[in-house]
Amino acid sequence: HIDSLKKLNLSKKNFEKIKIKYQLPNEYIIYLLHPEGKSRIENFKNSNITLSVLKSFKKNIIAIYPCTDFGYVGIINSLKIFKKNYKNVKIFKNIVYSDFINILKNSEFLIGNSSSGIIESAYLNLPAINLGDRQKNRLKPSNVFDSRFNSNEIKRTIKIIIPHL
Repeated sequence: HIDSLKKLNLSKKNFEKIKIKYQLPNEYIIYLLHPEGKSRIENFKNSNITLSVLKSFKKNIIAIYPCTDFGYVGIINSLKIFKKNYKNVKIFKNIVYSDFINILKNSEFLIGNSSSGIIESAYLNLPAINLGDRQKNRLKPSNVFDSRFNSNEIKRTIKIIIPHL
C-alpha cells in the first residue's frame, strides 16, 4: 500500500482539479462505514447513530458506499434517508483510488471502519475514528481513535480530534 501511495500526485494543484470534478466543499469529513457482518438492521442502526452525531456538528460530509459484505444494504438505506434530511452530504458509490486518496488527504478526518482509516490515514497523518469491531485486533497507529457505536462516545472522540467544536 505504501509504495502505491508514494506514487500518487498529492499536490494542491492536482487536488483542486479533483475538488472541481467531484464538486467538493472547502471543508469536509469522510464517512466510510462497512458492514460488521451483522444484520442489515444492525448495520442500519449503527450507521444512523454515527450520521446523527455527524449532523449535530454541522459538518460537510463526503460519504462513500460500503463494500458488499453481508449487511451492506442497511448502511446504504441509512445514507439515502440521511441525504433527504441533511443537505451537507455528498454520497458516492465509488471513487477512483487516486482521487480518493487526494480527497482523504484534504479532509478534516475519516470516520468509519475501513482499513483506509488505519493504513492510508497513517501515511497521510490524518486523524481517523475507527468504529465498532471490524478492525478489532489490528495494529493501529496513534492517529486512529477507537469508538463503539455510541453517540456520546463518538462525540467525545470527535472533540479529541477537533477540540474547537
